Amino acid sequence: MTDFTLSLAAMDILRQQLGIEASAYPFEIPHNGVTPEQRVGIRMAVFADLERRGLAHRGKLSAEIEDALTAMAKWDAAIAVVGIEEGSSCARALVVSAGTRVYRIVQDNQLLRFDRPASVVRGTVDLLPDVKAGQGRSVTFTADSESADALTAGTYLKRPRRRLGQLSVVDRLELTWFDTDVGRYISYAQDGWLTYAPADKNRIAALLQAAI
Repeated sequence: MTDFTLSLAAMDILRQQLGIEASAYPFEIPHNGVTPEQRVGIRMAVFADLERRGLAHRGKLSAEIEDALTAMAKWDAAIAVVGIEEGSSCARALVVSAGTRVYRIVQDNQLLRFDRPASVVRGTVDLLPDVKAGQGRSVTFTADSESADALTAGTYLKRPRRRLGQLSVVDRLELTWFDTDVGRYISYAQDGWLTYAPADKNRIAALLQAAI
């Protein structure tokens, strides 16, 4: 599949055409046009652009576009990515698999960029900056704990942060990561227990793989 981009306006029109009603999380797809006439005009502009790029023909989407958009709503595994770097806007991405196909969608302002990574997990962790694991050890405790492990986690949280984000294995795992002056840490909850740990990309990849 050739990599391609779609505007948020195009996503709005194409999702409606394909009858896709599932959430587009983590993306926010605005509804464009108030009247039916305005929607028709936007649709014509969207398909004119797609046809110029060889992504549609006579009002019909190419198979690769239709497959990618359908996979965003009907997937076997999905990881939503949200990240915030100090002084910058929120970054959003989604990596999904449907059958043997894997799609990665990354938001770039008003555009969504589609490509095909080797796997859902690899396509996700490759989006993270290369940062070493932070100092310290993994600790696990209950939310109301005042144990030494909870105090250790507090020291991780107090370190100066450079960026942070969340990786959501949909319906299975919510993993938060944050980069500090001494490296990266992660946190997640499982069966009433909280875990905080130093983590590099390999540690994160292993957790994501176990979750999907």
